[in-house]
Amino acid sequence: MSREGVGLKRRYQRQEGFTIIELLVASVIFLTVVGSIFSVYASQRKAHDKQQQTTRRDEDIRMAMHYLAKYIRMAGYDPMASAQAGFVSAFPQRARDIGPRAEADYIAFSMDYDANGLVEMEDAGGDPVRHEVVGFKLQDGTLSAFGIVRRTWWPLIDHVDALDFVYLDENRNVIADPDLNRADIRAVQISIVVRSDEEINSSPDRTLYRNLQGQAILPSPHDRYHRQQLSCEIKCRNLGI
Repeated sequence: MSREGVGLKRRYQRQEGFTIIELLVASVIFLTVVGSIFSVYASQRKAHDKQQQTTRRDEDIRMAMHYLAKYIRMAGYDPMASAQAGFVSAFPQRARDIGPRAEADYIAFSMDYDANGLVEMEDAGGDPVRHEVVGFKLQDGTLSAFGIVRRTWWPLIDHVDALDFVYLDENRNVIADPDLNRADIRAVQISIVVRSDEEINSSPDRTLYRNLQGQAILPSPHDRYHRQQLSCEIKCRNLGI
């Protein structure tokens, strides 16, 4: 064979494509890399979603505690000493749906917010008076408030698993029956437990949630929701003075 023929044969051999084995190896490497990238992305996205839900619930529970503490601290405000404000067992007729009692997951009280010597649902012109008749309750996973924004029940936050109130007297002893001993209330311990929108934990929640007295307020759920608890003690500065 001439030199020219040998050169053509070599050029032809160099122009041949990949073998099936080479293509398979390349495909496996490509799919492995893509799979790794997708796995990292999915993991990061899950972590991001969990962080977002955790942050949102943290904001919710702190906002709810802010409202609870602000208004419970004002319970019984009566600058004219004539409104007989405080924790209540009965509200004016127009507010009867608020409920009658101070309980473990329900609280209701009044104050003379506008300092006119009366606890009012509406002023002389018929306009609603806010902040004078106030209540908080937990129902169907929603913490609702009465009288702080509207003169009706207003949903404050949802996904609430537990709301607990413990009532203390002036010596910080627990009042066993606060509804019958409302005049003795001087402080309130509050505990709230909220959960995430979705089950985002990798392991079950086996926590037994307790209030500041060590009493169980939520049994171990054994699900994969992420929960947060916030507790504090609020002194009712307008009572017993």
